[in-house]
Amino acid sequence: MSVHNFEVRFEERLRKKAFAHYDCHSMTVDFANPIKHRILQERRNTTTGASAASLVGSQQQQPPFINKHGIVPMLIDDPTHHNASNNAHSTNLHVNNNNTHIMNNNNNINNNNSNGDDKKLRANCPSQRQDYYTTTNDIYNNGNGTKTTNDPQHDSLSPHQDLGDGRQNDLVSTCPVFRNEIGGEEERIICLNKLTDRRQAYMTTELHKPSFVSGVSILESTSSPMKNICPYQRSLQCNPVIDYADTGATYYRNYFYGREHQNWFGNSETYGPLAISLRKEQCRSTSRGHNNNQQVNDVKYQYRIIIRTSELAVLRGTVYEDCIPNLTQRTSTKDVLEYLLAKSDIPLNKLRLGTPQAEARLLKLDEHKLTKNYKIGILYCKAGQSTEEEFYNNEHSGPLFDEFLSCIGENVRLLGFDKYKGGLDNKSDSTGLYSIYSTYEDCEIMFHVSTMLPYSANNRQQLSRKRHIGNDIVTIVFQEEGALPFTPKSFRSQFQHIFIIVRALNPPILPDGSHDFSAPRHYAVAVSRSKEMPPFGPPIPEGGIFVKSPQFKNFLLAKVINAENAAHKYCDKFREMGQWTRRGLLKDLLEDCVTNTTLSDRYGGSNSGTSGAVKIVSSLFGGKKRTQQRYAIFCGHSDIQGAIVWDIQVKDFGQSNKIIDCILGISATYLVVIEQQTKELLYVSPVEAILGWTSSNDWIKIFCHQAECLLVQIKDPDVDEIGEILTRLKAVTNGCETRELTLRRKNSQNSLGFDIQPDGIVTRVDAGSIAWQTHLQPGSRLVEICKTSTATLSYSQMMEYIRTSAVVTLTVLPPNSDGTYRRGCLGQTCAHQPIISRPPSTFSSASSNMHFSKPKRRVPTTSLMTLV
Repeated sequence: MSVHNFEVRFEERLRKKAFAHYDCHSMTVDFANPIKHRILQERRNTTTGASAASLVGSQQQQPPFINKHGIVPMLIDDPTHHNASNNAHSTNLHVNNNNTHIMNNNNNINNNNSNGDDKKLRANCPSQRQDYYTTTNDIYNNGNGTKTTNDPQHDSLSPHQDLGDGRQNDLVSTCPVFRNEIGGEEERIICLNKLTDRRQAYMTTELHKPSFVSGVSILESTSSPMKNICPYQRSLQCNPVIDYADTGATYYRNYFYGREHQNWFGNSETYGPLAISLRKEQCRSTSRGHNNNQQVNDVKYQYRIIIRTSELAVLRGTVYEDCIPNLTQRTSTKDVLEYLLAKSDIPLNKLRLGTPQAEARLLKLDEHKLTKNYKIGILYCKAGQSTEEEFYNNEHSGPLFDEFLSCIGENVRLLGFDKYKGGLDNKSDSTGLYSIYSTYEDCEIMFHVSTMLPYSANNRQQLSRKRHIGNDIVTIVFQEEGALPFTPKSFRSQFQHIFIIVRALNPPILPDGSHDFSAPRHYAVAVSRSKEMPPFGPPIPEGGIFVKSPQFKNFLLAKVINAENAAHKYCDKFREMGQWTRRGLLKDLLEDCVTNTTLSDRYGGSNSGTSGAVKIVSSLFGGKKRTQQRYAIFCGHSDIQGAIVWDIQVKDFGQSNKIIDCILGISATYLVVIEQQTKELLYVSPVEAILGWTSSNDWIKIFCHQAECLLVQIKDPDVDEIGEILTRLKAVTNGCETRELTLRRKNSQNSLGFDIQPDGIVTRVDAGSIAWQTHLQPGSRLVEICKTSTATLSYSQMMEYIRTSAVVTLTVLPPNSDGTYRRGCLGQTCAHQPIISRPPSTFSSASSNMHFSKPKRRVPTTSLMTLV
């Protein structure tokens, strides 16, 4: 490799790390590599949502499942459940032989949705799900709605070959181009802990993102919502979290609007119209050395920047002045932008200064997609029904439906209603007299209830109802007991992408055979979503059964809000609509709200000929004059509040240890990991929960919480990015490098002379003992014992390693400077590895003469050192 190529790569990495990102959405923007799908020159008209399922269903007559080897595969068979098919009540799977014809509303095509082979396609298993042995699922469903295979044969397969995921139960059937959530789906956890250690023997495609990362967006924050909560108990201690909302969109309001700043507008062949906001501000440095409490105050400057294009992701963050090389005698706006955007095709010299009127319109542009209003459809399904036409033609509601509606919202009179009305008429009653309205976490929800919308006896399509519900992205399908399993195949709508099925269950049966009507109402819940979308929270628990309660209401409201937010982020149809809206707004700004002053005018002549607007720019954004050359350097100190990012690889311990390309971001508040392919947030840890790390030249093991391990590998070993990551960790966390101690017994009767607790905390070290001689200190935390992570070991397994090994290798985090142990869990109690109070004698892990029942030694399933 030439020296020139190395210098270019090194400079490019420094340029990327000079920008500290404000939020997670910003971390996914990379102007150095133009987006694969550029701004659309013309809108595509493709069939999506429920209409796509209907189209596939009409073109398929249940063809056999053929894999790439041309073999019709057998279904997964569990030998312990061979007799399950003989008992229809042994599982929740529902086989319906009567639903052989579903009438399509628009073209009256009779689809053979259930024939003799249908029974063979439904597996009876306790988990209520099965995967087809076909290449189709590998192509179109990897748990996040993206295509991951590189097999060239896959590329030739049509979407019409997607037959669904095979997950079904009484509430919902498997459906082409849709994915079902029926309860009990696991969370995707990439770090090594007890959960992922048990999961390493297999991979699963249906994974929710972890509950402890939900709702995390802003990275430059003085407070963390996870501050005093164990991440593994967050879903139990908090209401369901609103997720996929771009809360960073308020950046302009919080740091620019009403303050001195500049807006620049231009056009790019790659990105189309764009708008750049920049504000220089003074920040007082309070940097301190690692483990050094002496503060050094110094006045520093930073630039807050927003770069907007037609793409939905916006670059938001700060550039610390010391990170910018001194290209001229004065650090300026142009220096900053030219350094950051050197590899883009944005014509910086032609950027034009915005007028004061641009501020209000930029505020509206940024917060346009930050909606707090949602309109959700609700369809009523009676016993024996399963089709769209049947749902729309239920003129009146039943008592179970009314009870459900009263649970999730309030019945409001539309005439004169002054809150969010979701497109309903509040002046002339043309859309009905009443509707259901609800609120959750500052969000307003108006439900389009089928039985409350106008009914037409002469119109089977019920267009007055469908024009509202059919244009909703999310639809709740309420089922009475005895309803047939739901499938989106009977629907014709390109907007309906998510169906949430709720079934009212019959009261429990008493010993005398009667129903206990005094028991609280129970509801079963399932979800059918477009394959473009990943699973969204809150997850449905195992079994999918809820008791009628405020908690159920909160769960369902959060579910529908997150469903719509996720659709806008992941579904191509809504992304394209959002991009075209942004493109139009940016074009209007470029035409209406710019001056004739360009960015290059400031450097294009003597000061005497400079316009007044340019003088303002110079006074606001001109920096201190420099007499010496300043080179680009890496700045990782704690004054930089935003997230500095690295392109890295992470070992996914929850998915058979596969290596995934990710973006690592470390701010003054969080450490986050985002998957590059899906842009999905995979891991979050408050910096206070980072205990320490073990590093080499090309990898680093970061220990968080209760010593769970995140294994990070750099992509380019020629660039010392591990050193940069360590610099940043030392600046923003209280963690430290681990120490490796080797304790050798001279014989099996030797006591090592130290005590530990179940979480690996050393409580006592005997003076003169083997442990004392290796400088093991009380308050130390063991993160590995004999190269096995303590986060995967039970207390008895840790004791077994320590008691029976002739040579005991300990990877240790030393105590804090005051002698206390390093605490990673910030909650009152820890769900992952609670500390159990034991008599002092039971902690004598090094004593060989104690009575101890010897368990079978655990063979470690994972080597932390194996990267590939």
